[in-house]
Amino acid sequence: MLAEIDKRGHEVHVAAPGLCDGDVIAEALKQRGVIIHDLSLQRTGMDPVRDLATLLAMLRIVRLVRPDLVLAYTIKPVVYGTFIAWLARVPRRYALITGLGYAWRA
Repeated sequence: MLAEIDKRGHEVHVAAPGLCDGDVIAEALKQRGVIIHDLSLQRTGMDPVRDLATLLAMLRIVRLVRPDLVLAYTIKPVVYGTFIAWLARVPRRYALITGLGYAWRA
């Protein structure tokens, strides 16, 4: 999917937890020309202080990058990312949620 976005002429940025230098995924993304941003995000936690810190970090990234579109993937980034993109007036915002999610796990 990222390759297709790149083909359409967009500079691709990825913000996700654990994308530090030396990480296998981070290095693979860099080789594809993707600009990475390590983001502190607690996937399943409900700590309002950490979530507020995540929101502020996302806002900083969006204001720095000034994207013309945002694609948020998985539930927490969809909720937080589309809100931040709306707040920063990103003209196109997309959400992608797969499966039944963590709450439906047996």
